[in-house]
Amino acid sequence: MTRQHIINHATAHQNDPIIEVINKITNAPSNGGASGIAVVVDDQNRVLGVLTDGDIRKAVYKNTDLKKPVKEIMNTTPVCVRGDLGVEEIIREATKKMRAKNLEINKIIQVDTSGRFVDIVELQRLYREADVLQKVVAVYGLGYVGLTLALTLAENRLFDVIGIDTNDSVIAQLKDGKTHFFEEGLLSLLRQVLEHGNITFATENKKQGADVHIISVGTPVDNANKPVMDYLKRAGEM
Repeated sequence: MTRQHIINHATAHQNDPIIEVINKITNAPSNGGASGIAVVVDDQNRVLGVLTDGDIRKAVYKNTDLKKPVKEIMNTTPVCVRGDLGVEEIIREATKKMRAKNLEINKIIQVDTSGRFVDIVELQRLYREADVLQKVVAVYGLGYVGLTLALTLAENRLFDVIGIDTNDSVIAQLKDGKTHFFEEGLLSLLRQVLEHGNITFATENKKQGADVHIISVGTPVDNANKPVMDYLKRAGEM
């Protein structure tokens, strides 16, 4: 996480005037920051609280002097989670804290182990990301493109990957940790992902099952310079 990314969000100190923080919240989206929220921090960037659009509306309703310091109206118990957690861990931790406080919110504050501000994340985006991470991806055709793609997806450990090819010899070699063509770094990557255990190889997909299907078979051209679609059609039928 870069410092520039943090600066894009609206941040404030507890003695800043409310009106000044409102202006920061208003300008944050145009600078790439989160909308409708400012994080209040101390001189060491530790989170002290947040100010949201809802807090501002309550202050206006009560005729609060907007020249007063933001500490007068900020929420001092925001939902914070550690920034080094995985997506599903963040969701679980945030949900647990919201239930304890009887809250229903979308924006979560990420902090480091010392409570310093790291980022603002939206739960809805994390829900969508978690759904994607649970997918099984099948890659059909393990040539130069397909095998490299399958191994790269598996390397990130975000998906379970099935590499599928109709060539029994190719599948046997890959299961044995051997590549059937040379590309710099490919052999070590294959052995690495096999050790991770989130990639399998097969000659068909009937028993494996997959949520996402990527076809990377060859489409050579014939004598008339037209693409031959036979491999693509067979992969689609599979």
